[in-house]
Amino acid sequence: MTEIEIAENLENILKKDENGKPIINLTPIKKTTINPKTQEEYDELMRVYELGNWIWNNRSLATKLGCWKKYKEETCIGAGIDYSTKNKKIFGFCDKDFYLMVNWNIISTEEFYNMQKITPEMIKEINIYFEVRK
Repeated sequence: MTEIEIAENLENILKKDENGKPIINLTPIKKTTINPKTQEEYDELMRVYELGNWIWNNRSLATKLGCWKKYKEETCIGAGIDYSTKNKKIFGFCDKDFYLMVNWNIISTEEFYNMQKITPEMIKEINIYFEVRK
């Protein structure tokens, strides 16, 4: 796609950096994990995390480490850890039983997006951004 076609596909709800990458400000939520119910929900969440400048605890980009296959519907993704490195928030994953055992709140992706004030229109714009940059 040309830059014009990309721009036409984006609704431009989100602020962009100098390269046109959408910027999302995410707030870590203590002792909370997100349980995406499908591969699609997981993929969208990783896109949101990457644009929010969050990285895996092994320092990989959110979209570069696929952990869905290990636990599938039982996959839980941490909602951010209180510390950061070079302005990047850290997160990890495990299965639902682990987070139940340590008494963390388990929320849906929809609940997380509501808490972060991320609308369905923003998710659509995020998905278009990732699709056109393939």
